Amino acid sequence: MVKHLWPNFLTNAGEYRNSEQYWNELWTTDVDPDGLHPEWKPWLNLSYVNGAPFGDGNPIFNRLSVADRKAVRVIQTQPSGPGIVLDFWLEEIITPDDTVPSVVELVITCELSAEAAHYAGQLIRSWVTTGEITLRSEFAETAYRDSSAEEWELTSPYHLVA
Repeated sequence: MVKHLWPNFLTNAGEYRNSEQYWNELWTTDVDPDGLHPEWKPWLNLSYVNGAPFGDGNPIFNRLSVADRKAVRVIQTQPSGPGIVLDFWLEEIITPDDTVPSVVELVITCELSAEAAHYAGQLIRSWVTTGEITLRSEFAETAYRDSSAEEWELTSPYHLVA
């Protein structure tokens, strides 16, 4: 059983801001603590023209590296149960910038808990630093259907429930 962080983030503006801050701090503390990836910038609009935030969790966090032609988008969803829920996949997307015809985006959807954020951080860090998606998990035998796998590469959409 996990403790979900800010479970009312979709209906409580303060919890939503806390969730956004949590993901930004995850980037600076776990993904890029040494500031070696300054080219990764937020790129998706998170608010309406009047400045009011969308507040729907899609995305709660995003980064784009034009130079690497890679992006990250985290979609936070409302908790649905007591466990870890994390989905992730890669997709090719077209950016609004004409100089970058397309990028490959790592998309992560999860119900925010410290445990889910830990796995999301691993995925993002691996994607940013190596261009691959790797994840180490004690759930490897069950989730990946390969009891010998301690590290694996993502080849299709994946759903982790623990």
